[in-house]
Amino acid sequence: MSIIQSHASYPLASVILEVQMVTDFLFLQFRSTSSVALSASVDLVFKALGVILLCPMDSSPSLSITSKAVDVLERILSFFPRRIVSVEQVILHQKIIEGLIGLANGNNSYDSLEHAFQAAKLLENLLAVLLVDISLPRNKDSLSDASVFDAIGSLALKAIRHVLTHVPGCRQSFADMLGYHEIFERFRRRNLITDAFVTEFVDTICDRRPYNLTVFRDASSLEALLQLYTKFEPGHQLFIINKLAEACQSDITNFQIARKVRLLRFLLSVALPLAADEEHAATVVRLIKRLISFSSDVADAKALLMALKHRDGSQAAPSHSATATPGISDAPDHEPHRNSLGAYFLPFLHDEILRALVEAVQTNGASEHLDFFVFSQPHSGIVLPRIPRWPESPAKGYSLYISFRLSTEAFAVTVPSVLIAFAAESGSGMQLSIDSGMLVYTIVTKTDTVHTAKPQEIHVDPDTWYSVVVSHQVGMFNVSTATIHVNGACAWRGSMPFPHGEDSLRGVIGSRGAYDKDSYKPTDYFPGHVSSFALFNVVLSAEIIQSLHFGGEENLPIQPDLYNFQLLPPQQQPLLFAHPLAVKGSVCFNVSTHELAANQSPIVLHDVTCCSTRSFADALQSLGGIELLYPLLCQASLPVASIPQGSSSTAERLGPSIFYTSSPEERIVFVLSMICGMLSQNAYHMNRFVESDGVRLLSLLLQQSCLPCLSIRIFREILKLRRIPNASAELVNAVDEYLVFDPQIWSHAGQDVQRDYFAEIKALLAANTTGDLSQKYDIAFWLDAVEQFYSSHMLFVGETRAWAFVATLFGPPATLSYDHGQRVVESLWCSVHNPEARCLYRIFLDKSSPAHQVFAARIFESTGCDIVFRLLEGTDESIRQLCLDWILRMLLSDSPKHARLRRALVDVPPAVWTGLLRAHPLTDQVYYSLLRMATVSSIAAGKDAKEPTSIATPALDTPTDFSPRISQTGVPERVSTVSMSCDTTQGPPLEDSIASLLVRYPGFVKTMIELLAHCVDIDTGVLSNVWKDMLHLMALPSNLAALRPHLNCYSIIILLGKLALQANALTLATTVSDNPSSPSSSLPLRDNVPPPEMLAVILNLTTQTTDKDIIQANLVDEMLVLFWVLVPSNYADRMIQDWLLLVIDAITKRVESGVQLSDSDYQNLLRFVNTVDEFLFNKQDILDSLKFEYSDAMYNWQLLIQRHRTLHMPQFKKQPSADLAAKTSNPFEENPRLAVAHADLVNRLIQHKDMRPRKGFSFWQPILYPTDDQLSILAIRLLLNAFLSFDRDRWLSASSRLAVVLKSEELAVSDVPRPFALYALAIVYEAFKVQPEPIVDVCLVEALKLWSKVIESSASDITKALIDAACVPADAADARAESLGSGSSLSSFLGGDKWSAFADKHLYPAMRTYEDEWLSGVSNVTKKFTAAARTMLGRFGRDADVDQSVFSPVQQRLATVTGAKVEARTKRLAEKITSYESSTRQVANMWNRKSLELTFDRQIWASASPRSGPTYMKLDTYENHLRMRRRLTRNFDFHDHIDASMKRDKLAPQIASGGPGADARRGVPFMNKPSSLHSLSDRKKMLVDRMQRLQIDSGIRRDGSRASIVSEDDTEDEDWNLIAEEESSSGYDSQTERCVCTASSEMIVYMTSIKGRFEVTTTHLRFFPTVTSGAARPERSPASPSRSFLTPDTNATTDQKWPLSELQQVFLRRYKLHKSGLEFFFLDGHTFLFNFLESNGRRGSSERMRVLRKIIGLRPPSLRPPLTVSPEECMKRSGLTERWVRREITNFEYLMALNTYSGRTYNDLTQYPVFPWVLSDYKSPLIDLTDPSVYRDLTKPIGALNPARLAGFLERYNAFEDPEGQVKKFLYGSHYSSSASVLFYLLRLEPFTTLHVSLQGGKFDHPDRQFHSLASCWYSVFTSSSDVKELIPEFYYCPSF
Repeated sequence: MSIIQSHASYPLASVILEVQMVTDFLFLQFRSTSSVALSASVDLVFKALGVILLCPMDSSPSLSITSKAVDVLERILSFFPRRIVSVEQVILHQKIIEGLIGLANGNNSYDSLEHAFQAAKLLENLLAVLLVDISLPRNKDSLSDASVFDAIGSLALKAIRHVLTHVPGCRQSFADMLGYHEIFERFRRRNLITDAFVTEFVDTICDRRPYNLTVFRDASSLEALLQLYTKFEPGHQLFIINKLAEACQSDITNFQIARKVRLLRFLLSVALPLAADEEHAATVVRLIKRLISFSSDVADAKALLMALKHRDGSQAAPSHSATATPGISDAPDHEPHRNSLGAYFLPFLHDEILRALVEAVQTNGASEHLDFFVFSQPHSGIVLPRIPRWPESPAKGYSLYISFRLSTEAFAVTVPSVLIAFAAESGSGMQLSIDSGMLVYTIVTKTDTVHTAKPQEIHVDPDTWYSVVVSHQVGMFNVSTATIHVNGACAWRGSMPFPHGEDSLRGVIGSRGAYDKDSYKPTDYFPGHVSSFALFNVVLSAEIIQSLHFGGEENLPIQPDLYNFQLLPPQQQPLLFAHPLAVKGSVCFNVSTHELAANQSPIVLHDVTCCSTRSFADALQSLGGIELLYPLLCQASLPVASIPQGSSSTAERLGPSIFYTSSPEERIVFVLSMICGMLSQNAYHMNRFVESDGVRLLSLLLQQSCLPCLSIRIFREILKLRRIPNASAELVNAVDEYLVFDPQIWSHAGQDVQRDYFAEIKALLAANTTGDLSQKYDIAFWLDAVEQFYSSHMLFVGETRAWAFVATLFGPPATLSYDHGQRVVESLWCSVHNPEARCLYRIFLDKSSPAHQVFAARIFESTGCDIVFRLLEGTDESIRQLCLDWILRMLLSDSPKHARLRRALVDVPPAVWTGLLRAHPLTDQVYYSLLRMATVSSIAAGKDAKEPTSIATPALDTPTDFSPRISQTGVPERVSTVSMSCDTTQGPPLEDSIASLLVRYPGFVKTMIELLAHCVDIDTGVLSNVWKDMLHLMALPSNLAALRPHLNCYSIIILLGKLALQANALTLATTVSDNPSSPSSSLPLRDNVPPPEMLAVILNLTTQTTDKDIIQANLVDEMLVLFWVLVPSNYADRMIQDWLLLVIDAITKRVESGVQLSDSDYQNLLRFVNTVDEFLFNKQDILDSLKFEYSDAMYNWQLLIQRHRTLHMPQFKKQPSADLAAKTSNPFEENPRLAVAHADLVNRLIQHKDMRPRKGFSFWQPILYPTDDQLSILAIRLLLNAFLSFDRDRWLSASSRLAVVLKSEELAVSDVPRPFALYALAIVYEAFKVQPEPIVDVCLVEALKLWSKVIESSASDITKALIDAACVPADAADARAESLGSGSSLSSFLGGDKWSAFADKHLYPAMRTYEDEWLSGVSNVTKKFTAAARTMLGRFGRDADVDQSVFSPVQQRLATVTGAKVEARTKRLAEKITSYESSTRQVANMWNRKSLELTFDRQIWASASPRSGPTYMKLDTYENHLRMRRRLTRNFDFHDHIDASMKRDKLAPQIASGGPGADARRGVPFMNKPSSLHSLSDRKKMLVDRMQRLQIDSGIRRDGSRASIVSEDDTEDEDWNLIAEEESSSGYDSQTERCVCTASSEMIVYMTSIKGRFEVTTTHLRFFPTVTSGAARPERSPASPSRSFLTPDTNATTDQKWPLSELQQVFLRRYKLHKSGLEFFFLDGHTFLFNFLESNGRRGSSERMRVLRKIIGLRPPSLRPPLTVSPEECMKRSGLTERWVRREITNFEYLMALNTYSGRTYNDLTQYPVFPWVLSDYKSPLIDLTDPSVYRDLTKPIGALNPARLAGFLERYNAFEDPEGQVKKFLYGSHYSSSASVLFYLLRLEPFTTLHVSLQGGKFDHPDRQFHSLASCWYSVFTSSSDVKELIPEFYYCPSF
């Protein structure tokens, strides 16, 4: 051993191995008990083996000695015993294993050692060591058997690791023997799976590199570890995951191995579900994220999407047993169990995986996205092929491109790292290396002179990619220059000799290399990566160098692309181009397209690995694009499945809390974030996203699936899309239009979300410095948006965030343009009924807003007062109040610029204000606003103004202020809420004294009173305060004078009537409910007692002391009538009494004041007292007559006017007056206060000197007899009535007043009629007898004295003397006592016979007669008041008509303007909605097609349910060049039509089961069923709803569209020369698209016509169908296959467009015998038939010819010249007949051409192509085609082939005669081609099966009548009198039917 170690003697080692004696001696020592001898012999043998087997390559041992070494090694391994029983055996094991480890460590790619190990089955023997049985003798110092095995096993495991590490050839054999599984099982059997074992075991599959880097040894080792993963304990599993993560973190080459074993899929399907706790799960997720970021390929991307894919509840969850060995299958996740509803679920790990994927995409660890070569071994290198000579172009130079990254370990070595080296046989060459972080360029000339350039400016940092281009050329005067470009920029330029040479050239990448004539091997180690290498025989220009670098700045990573190199022109293609994607095994192919590259040998890789750092975005690009992520949005709202039962997941025991769970909102955020991240990382995704309308598609999917989950987080993620670096303007604009500023999406969010949304929008607009967003999404845009989408009818009640946001967009008034001003006016006009728009009105009307000046100036100037009227017309109280406040400010303003506006407002008639406001509630705000509009402070009117004198009002407590006072009931006595809106600088607040207000505009007071009278809803506070306010307002004479011409008492009384009716209703309610706390206590009417303020106001309007006339008697009559007809009787009587008392009191004061009464006063006073007298005695009669006259119209002003007009209509027959029984009243019983006051007034008037009887003056309605003085009669009659009262006080008071009257001087000289005198004497006489009171006696005595002449003239025996004697002393206080004691006393006189006879003869009859006559005069009284009522109502009706005539033009004008504005707005919004829906349908159509691709069989998003049924197909519309339709396509709308069969067989209908596999083929309901709000079919319904809502907001309702039926008679002949002259056009333009022509049309599809709009643009033909048009498609049966679960709406598939560049031919066609069709033929084999309609809905040729001219004028590049002649002429010009005759075309081609030119088409079953029956023999088993008899006679039509049948046809033709002349003669009763005959043949081929069922009324035809045999069909055609049909083209090419 000493000799061998000192001299390494090969001969001595050979002796040891070859000499048998020496070998035996040494092996004998193996059994020695001496440990020294044993160890020495083992070491000697292994040293000898090492000398032989580790021999260098240049001195390889002989074959014999190598064979002997193998034998020796086998003999050594035989010493591994099956059982260890001694310590010496333990030592022997250890020494042998250590020797093997030494051999393995000494290996340096020597094949002899690998051969020896393989031949000796070293690894099998090492595995056998793990089966050894240990039984050592026991003593106190010995180790346990387990410890010994642990030591030996660990040593054996170490040996295995070293062998696999240093002898790569043994790895495959170890994998084949399942070595790792054997190791694990043998340790597990001994229960030795400890932490140390797991550490050692994991290290076995890894290699250790310098700097302690962990590298996976190979794919088989890692795969074995993953297969054993589930057998480890959770703690060991976590350790394994950590080691895997450490490996992936340490070396990038591990990613390549991880991809090979599908590590990511393993983590998703096994490791993550088995996570034991949160730490475990987090560790797995971190590894998943790193793999996604750095190493994702197509399989990984697919696994991720499959793990995220929803699960069908019908699928059973696979069970995972803890004892089973899970493989890495294609099903990456568990399937949830089906729930009771059969719903769909997300995998229980969905949220965890989705979050990991999103974070990985956002992290983007693989920022380079490169494929590269990895130089990881000491002798790694890429050997380039031989080049004949130095690459030298005509410009004498070359360029070399290389992109590389130097690892960190390169900076720890002292020798330079050679990047690339070229060397020629002559010794010249070049080298590019890195020394101490500096780039070194070295040239070696033929003379071995070395020239080195080490630019100080070029510094190389570790782990950074650089692209270096070295250019070397020979210039003028043979001066050679070298240039180095780094990252596209010139970094160094200098003079360097050019390495000329004529000999061949070899090069190596990543090594210096050693040159040999036959080989060239790398010699040094380059620790780094190279992404690509290219050698050019030209000097590249700076522009090309820049184009090859994709990093931009120097510090950014590069991204070279193979495709970009291939784009270089041919003359600049590289001679050599090495790229990792061109590697196959150890060979890299030259991918250059240079002409010399084809003859070169391949590039050879030595220990070089190809890796890539492709991110998930790159993998998704290869898998199918970013569209694969869209379904994640569709399933975001699905529930997450629970952990499957029976799963081996630890989470099942611990619960799902260890895994992350998210909400649907967060899932949407994740998906959007992932899309944003991938767009920013991959330019392909960016371009694809823009080209495929990805933004609009996202908008559609958000509306379909995500509206309930909308949040501000989602919006902020959307904002990131527009902030993507390098995002194109097209993308940003699309995001803005369809996502950010799309109200269709965000209007469905909640209020909180909308608040944040509009805050973000405001910030976005503010941050837009260019202003383009503010211009595009301006006020007009947002007004349209909020009016269209943010309506209270759909969302909220009250102001919304949208309107508030619009309000914030208004800047200073000067910034509002004219167009925006008009648009604002439109919104203000049309949104008056929308409470959400309050904030908008507040901007323009509120005093605090600066924009209210805009309203005052611009808006009013353009609309006048109409806009004010429109705002007051609205139903929203807040908007009306804002307008009233604005009007008030304008009226109080002293600004000259508002003078015109102020004048216009003042000039508005009160009728207009009343008409605008009467339909709305009269609130406190409106009331006080009107009051303020009418008044102005006396202080504001002028300090020098005289203080007005107040007029005293009777019995009224004048308040000093208007501050609210709260009553004990809690009801405010005054409510003044509008004072806050009044400007104290412009007028005093309403809390000031009412006495300080002067009436400036009395019209507003009139408006206020009219509103009080006619408004239905009036605030209680208004009713409580109005009378006091009015009374105090009238306290100023100037105010009263201003108000009286404008106020009508009827309005006030109408209000009193309303209050009375309301009080009655509340009183009744209180009585019924017995509720003492009734709200009636808050009414102004309490206990039938009207407030005195009301009556005082009426008094002020009817009489006043300062007026010229003391009273207006005619108004009194009208007032009484108004009270009776408007106020319920229980209130009217009391109101009239109290009011008359106020009037009498006012008259009394006026009379007592001593003023001189005029004749007019005399007349008015007489009329007044007469009216009062009539009221006191006949009020019930008057009321009855008025009730009879107006019946049900009582107490309703409108009905009274209407009733009055009805009574005076000429055609109205007046009913005769009914005999109403007189119901005279007793004044002193029913109205004592009024009776007394009236009597006193009459007495005063009698005593007044100006009221003396005057000739020529009389009452306007005499009572009974004309007289000059009836005041006395009225007074006496009234006072006499008091004697009928049972109240002593009343008749005593009346008696005293009567005595005064009888004593009056005026009565003594008056001429009282005799009957009345007798009537009065009788009444007093009766009172004398009944009432023994002295005052009665006085009255009687005075009456006797007064009318003594009357008594004397009636009874001659009673003389005046007798009367005088009886009446003495009549004036004494004790008159009655004296008269009773004297014989000539009054008593004696009245008790005498004379008086008795006089009384019986004259007094009593006079009393009865007078009373009867007085009762008979009641009708005159009632007629008087009835006539007064008619006159009054007639006048008031005319006044109402006048007011209406004033208001009607305003109302009509408002309606007209509103209609025009609403129409314009509706049209504009309808166009926007239609355009939006049209574009949405186009995107949905595109998504439908894409979703079908995504869900097709074996696609990622296909249904996971196994397919157990057939695949259903249908005939496609594609035609080949022969016009054959052979292609079949999938039928997603398949229907088994079992119901049609049942209906045909008359069986009970039942649900079609659909056969086996129906459940597996069912659709996905949660995605198939469109949302009721967001499906495209429902969008059209929403369009109508929106338009109606807009009209409701504007106060207008539209009628439905009026459809007119027009005859469709079209008898014009075809004009074939209509397109002879083409219209001028700009021609086909493939760059820009603009609309050229539109027309109404129908798309004809077999038997269906789909109406819509046909549009011709400069690039496309488009068809926009009407959603409701066309026949309804049948429902799919349960047997139908699953339609795409991603499809938003099937109605979207009808929108189509076709490129003009593919238009090949256009044919004129007929449709339903009308010349109105065009059929378009396209290059892709599809044809489409359209029928064009005129503007009136008729079919005609003019419209289609206009469309055709436009198309021809565009000159599509592929369009053949149109056919402008008849079909016959077309056939002649085509030459097809001649070609057919010459047999240049087939019979089929010729017949199809005939059908095409004649107008037949596949698209219309009524004009289907016709092919003839050719054969006539269908019964013979064989036919001879050369026999003419087997052919049908083609010279005759099908109906003439059978002579017998033809004779019958002719006989019927000759004999037929329609008696009505309607039906012409006919030969055949049927046609040779019809839709029924086509469906008869194609019954078994969809879609014709469905069409057949539809044609037969929902059932199949009878089986005997269905096509089943050619022979029977031919027999029917040949013999039947009703069957003459020909064949169809499918008989000659299509076997599918």
